[in-house]
Amino acid sequence: MLFGALAAIACSEREITAPCNTCGTPPLTNYTLSVSNDTSVFVGDVVALRATVTPSAGVVITWSTNNTSVVTLSSNGVVTALTPGLARIQVQANCPNGQVITREIKVTVNAKSVANVSVTIGASSATIFVGDTVSFSAEVNPKSVTQTVLWRSSAPHVAAVSSAGKVAGVAPGIARIIALAVVDTTKRDTVVVTVNARPKVYGIKVTPDSIDLALNENRELIVTVQADPGLSKDYVCRSLSAAYVTVTGKCNVKLIFPLSAGQSVTVEAEAIADRGFRSRARVYMKP
Repeated sequence: MLFGALAAIACSEREITAPCNTCGTPPLTNYTLSVSNDTSVFVGDVVALRATVTPSAGVVITWSTNNTSVVTLSSNGVVTALTPGLARIQVQANCPNGQVITREIKVTVNAKSVANVSVTIGASSATIFVGDTVSFSAEVNPKSVTQTVLWRSSAPHVAAVSSAGKVAGVAPGIARIIALAVVDTTKRDTVVVTVNARPKVYGIKVTPDSIDLALNENRELIVTVQADPGLSKDYVCRSLSAAYVTVTGKCNVKLIFPLSAGQSVTVEAEAIADRGFRSRARVYMKP
């Protein structure tokens, strides 16, 4: 009993005095993160920001910004200034012991003053339907400066614009599409884009929907397309059994081969503006 008690005390003393890492608990490390000071740049400038963690082993650093319209930010902290404004850059250090440290760097972007810069879009206005696209180009003068422009929409929910100047109609309304010279974003030009709802076909009807013809007799069927103003009301008319009934002109139907009693041939009209709209009539042979 005495030997067992002494052994237990000795084991307890060894556990207390042993280094932490032998007990399954890593030693506590205090990490520090230092970053670049707030900075001011001009449009077009490229700046590499600094973030240093001590100690650095095993630390993962991430970068993010609250304002991607003012700057672009790479995964290693390189900032490219796009337009005048303020961007807040957040640096986050994720440490091996679970510690998370964050710091913020303010980047102020100023317009670069260049004499006699102008921007011209090759159109002043355009009208499109929802779902359609139209592309614009912009010219920057003088030619000696960078020709890069930034495209913006005053109403992206109406008309969205890509970085290449391609505009897509989103919803009915009016949007101003703006091209800004990167070299001096105070210089810009605007094109007004009107987006209209796409006109629709509402129906098509063949009248009458049933006719009796004698052999080699013909008759004109009346086809009416209901559609929004400005949309084509044209149609095509065809026989589904051309060996018995032919269709010429707008919808002139002729029986060219005898039909048995109760047998019929279908003639179909289809709206050209929307092929999903069709109407049919049946052709019978007179007794």
